[in-house]
Amino acid sequence: MKSVYSEFKGFSVERKKFSKKHSMGTPHYHHAYEIFLPLEGQMTLLIGDEMIATDNANIILADKEIAHGNYSKSEHERMVIYFDDDFLNMFLTDGAKNALLKCFSQKLVAPSRDELKRARRIAYRLEKTAVKEENLEEIFRLLTELLLIINNAPEGKRGESRSINSTLGSTIAYLNLNFSKVQSIKEVSDRFYITESYLCRLFKEGMGITVSEYINVLKINDACDKLRNTDLSATEICYEVGYNSYTYFSKNFQRRMKETPHQYRKKHKV
Repeated sequence: MKSVYSEFKGFSVERKKFSKKHSMGTPHYHHAYEIFLPLEGQMTLLIGDEMIATDNANIILADKEIAHGNYSKSEHERMVIYFDDDFLNMFLTDGAKNALLKCFSQKLVAPSRDELKRARRIAYRLEKTAVKEENLEEIFRLLTELLLIINNAPEGKRGESRSINSTLGSTIAYLNLNFSKVQSIKEVSDRFYITESYLCRLFKEGMGITVSEYINVLKINDACDKLRNTDLSATEICYEVGYNSYTYFSKNFQRRMKETPHQYRKKHKV
């Protein structure tokens, strides 16, 4: 779940090709905004509580600190541009930044063919520009140009043939809001009038992970947020996010974050 965007000035570009059955396994999140540009093939991404299926005619947006993952079942290539508030704050006032980032409420946009080509040309230039002090203004200029294209683009259409099962989508939305209160998988399945085994199968087939794994991801994400932004002790946070044992919480945290809660706070406290 650690961020892959650059530690230097909060900007990075990543370009990858994926095999037919690629799946991230567990959702993750970053302290960065992400712009996904599909280059070839079809992609299926979980963004928050929505599974979005699309092709290379669209651009996908993931807001900062929103759980997301790649669950594509076909070969594809994509480019991701990561940037965070620290990077934008070097150049923009809060008002200007909010205006530039309003597009992230849409998740999926569909620029015209010409504008999409221009967006890709900008992304390729960003990929080739080294992230170092003397290039930051040029990177910011190119990023702003890309965000203006995205802001002016209409909302894209979801790929209905590959959309998420409606029950699974409702369950994800419910867990995103209530993960700290959920005591058992049966409690969740009863709420949606389905069997526990059916719910587990839906999650495994649709997400590639179990219900319990997804709930743990949400709890750890929330714990990270509280460690960064509050003065609550790690023990208090453990119980607030829904764990009944600090030992179990600490074990889960270290497995996912590769550091203890105290180490994480020391490194990331705002």
